[in-house]
Amino acid sequence: MKRNSEKSKICAVRQSNYRISNIRHTITLLVIYLFLASGVVTAEQTLPKLGFQLNKLSEPFDAPDFNLQDMDENTFSLEDFHGKVLLINFWATWCPPCRRELPSMERLYQKLQDTDFIVIAINQLESSDHVFSYMGDLGTDPSFPILFDL
Repeated sequence: MKRNSEKSKICAVRQSNYRISNIRHTITLLVIYLFLASGVVTAEQTLPKLGFQLNKLSEPFDAPDFNLQDMDENTFSLEDFHGKVLLINFWATWCPPCRRELPSMERLYQKLQDTDFIVIAINQLESSDHVFSYMGDLGTDPSFPILFDL
């Protein structure tokens, strides 16, 4: 009988240790989750406001021509936009401000699309598949040309 009592005590201790271990594991996961979630919220809240400053060139010069393709492999050159006002944005998916700029450029383009104003976004050194996937995450599908400088 003494032996059964000792076995019962050992089982009770093991069950207690198991419960404590599970509780510690659950609390650890909860702390990690809260830490990560608060970090994401903090990162979103601490982004600086976008701003701009335009500098007048002392002397105008001709931009060099280019031939670049879009996601559908249509080729565009600078000459295609002769006589238009161009906003050319060089960007990459790894650039945090770019994620914020593209939707605002789309709003500007939509507002001025019936004028001679054109927006062109030139992605640097990334594949069209990678950029296509990135665009799906933006929430805004740009209707202006996205060109690739590979």
